[in-house]
Amino acid sequence: TGAITPIVETSLTDPYSLTADRDGGRIVFAAPVSTVDETGAQIGSDLFLHDRRQGTTTRLTERGALRHPALSPDGSSLFAVRQEKEFASLVEIEMETGIQRLVLRIAGSNLFTPFVRDDSASIVFAVNIRGKQDIAQIDIDVPRFPIVRDLGEAWNADRVVFLTDTAAAEYYPRQSGNYLVYGSDANNLLELYQLDLRSGVSSLLVTDPIGA
Repeated sequence: TGAITPIVETSLTDPYSLTADRDGGRIVFAAPVSTVDETGAQIGSDLFLHDRRQGTTTRLTERGALRHPALSPDGSSLFAVRQEKEFASLVEIEMETGIQRLVLRIAGSNLFTPFVRDDSASIVFAVNIRGKQDIAQIDIDVPRFPIVRDLGEAWNADRVVFLTDTAAAEYYPRQSGNYLVYGSDANNLLELYQLDLRSGVSSLLVTDPIGA
């Protein structure tokens, strides 16, 4: 009928802080949370799990500074971007306990919009390193490091594989079958590209003549 049925009424940390498993039964989102400590009121971002089968919503983390969650296709693993002052890292969250384990930290970088590939073998994300923004991936089975505090040192940075390497900035990667689809500001325009994951060849799909 085209009718829209609300599932959860909530604010999101940003428009990209939402993920679901393959069949849509589990939905994880990041929402702003206000807390008060010795320094006063703080606005953070934590993760929540909505189980559509049970009709329940559960808070997964406390004071997590987390956004851009990414569920594996089968819903068994959860990853997210963790803000660390002006930079960000990629973490895995244990859904039963909320414990965070560091997956990737690249010195002086910010990470955005990760997702787990259909084969659950790797995580793809956008990464900005000192102003240069590309699409990259890391194997899902790399060693983890329990987060105790923000140490700032690199972790698994040498295991990153860059899928793009251009002068343009690339954004919002998503998988479509054997292709990785992503946005780019190449040619000073907003363009959509596809990367053949078998050959590594990128090709232009569409150019927005107005966007920039």
